[in-house]
Amino acid sequence: MIPAAIDLDLQSVRRQFPALGLRIDGRPVVYLDNPAGTQVPQRVIDRTTSYWQTMNANQGGVFATSERSDALMLEVRAAAAAFVNADSPEEIVFGPNMTTLTFAVSRAIARELRAGDEILVTRLEHDGNVSPWLALQEQGIIVRFADIKTPECTLDLDDLRRQLTARTRLVAVTHASNVVGTIPDLPAVASAAHAVGAWMWVDAVHYGPHGSIDVQALDCDFLVCSSYKFYGPHLGILYGVANCWSGCGPTRSGRPATSCRAAGRPAPRTMRASPACSAPSSTSPILAGRRWSGGKRSRRPCSESRRTSRRWRRACSPASN
Repeated sequence: MIPAAIDLDLQSVRRQFPALGLRIDGRPVVYLDNPAGTQVPQRVIDRTTSYWQTMNANQGGVFATSERSDALMLEVRAAAAAFVNADSPEEIVFGPNMTTLTFAVSRAIARELRAGDEILVTRLEHDGNVSPWLALQEQGIIVRFADIKTPECTLDLDDLRRQLTARTRLVAVTHASNVVGTIPDLPAVASAAHAVGAWMWVDAVHYGPHGSIDVQALDCDFLVCSSYKFYGPHLGILYGVANCWSGCGPTRSGRPATSCRAAGRPAPRTMRASPACSAPSSTSPILAGRRWSGGKRSRRPCSESRRTSRRWRRACSPASN
């Protein structure tokens, strides 16, 4: 059945994007590289401008602009959580972009890994989901690659399963290929990864502009995307299962504008960036990997909890690790 045509006023849509009115040498501009960053509508420009005008401040202050900024941060994190269908805004972290966030997490996770541990990536990946994991080879981490099927350029699930071992700690896979557009069967990948006690990291940068993201349906442990790929500000968005952030040290740290405890306010979460720009705040991003049980790294982190819980994220509290 052929879908009915959508009655859409294209000129009305175009008028929402000031950049589409730009002319060079008297000719209208055509933007062909949306993956490098989309143009933004006027409402995004207005929202960003409003931030700079009315609430530009460090986090955790007891003055009006800081309090407004913190309130907006909570609002934006809730919106991002709804966008990926996360359980809670506490599962959302902001950063400059997907690649920077991935490097930050890879460095944090590396503290808990030992030489001979393995990370599995696929041949479908963008370099942003490969280089951060390859960087860990310097400390003896083994990076394996799951192959693709040709000529259809789809992920070879059988090969991925063969590559998994008891030493696999993380599987990094794209939600949609940036080159050929194929979409892997992510629930199947998650099932295979979790069966050996590994995390699943999903790069949804190239899927986000085209489809709905549901981290709970995917059963992934981490998912990262970039709002500037779908008409938003230049910002990276990272989802991570809530309890897996707990009790872990920072890769970078700083101090809020003043003492929140002295002011009788809870300290703001430090895994976040300014909601209005790509540059992280002085305390962002603090990202780290899971602690393993008994202060020692077990062969399969949280695997026993996964067997006894419908959702792994509900079983990976610091008390159970």
